[in-house]
Amino acid sequence: MPLIFPIASMQSAKRVCRYLALIALLLQTGALLAIEPVSKPLYEVKLEKDVVIRVRDNTLLYADIYRPAAEGEFPVLVAYAPYQKDLDEIYPRPVYGWQSREMPEAAFFVPRGYVIARFDVRGVGRSEGKFDLLSEQGAEDAYDVIEWTAQQSWSSGKTSIGGGVGYYSIAPWKAASLNPPHLTAMLSWEKRT
Repeated sequence: MPLIFPIASMQSAKRVCRYLALIALLLQTGALLAIEPVSKPLYEVKLEKDVVIRVRDNTLLYADIYRPAAEGEFPVLVAYAPYQKDLDEIYPRPVYGWQSREMPEAAFFVPRGYVIARFDVRGVGRSEGKFDLLSEQGAEDAYDVIEWTAQQSWSSGKTSIGGGVGYYSIAPWKAASLNPPHLTAMLSWEKRT
């Protein structure tokens, strides 16, 4: 059965044909198979479980810190959600060592020189307090975690927040609006509006 899709104009039809021809050529010559990753892994992964982070109102949040098993300062990717970080341990790992549902992949990013700090929001997992979905308090907690990571010996002081789908992508917008001094980037793959 032929592939049928609407094309708005003759110009766009020609563009589609050029792209299809290019893809066919790349497949025929094997060039697509020769593409290598942008960077190569350089580090082993060190996991620190249930690291305690005290936020501004003295509530204790618990984080798992995935970092290169080497001396040095590395940029940090902060991810947080109400899904209980420890529940990811019960799901099968189809490809990577620490496959997670919706957050940056530790087995990919950490060997390439990034730290991932994943914490449970207040009231979830071992983190203290009462959970309140997408609250101002949650944004302040994320602000405090960003600033906490910037002070650690393994941190370069440059932090990104988010890096995922759903809550991992929605909640960081509130935290970023508070302008944490060490927040230098935000990753947002998919979210609802």
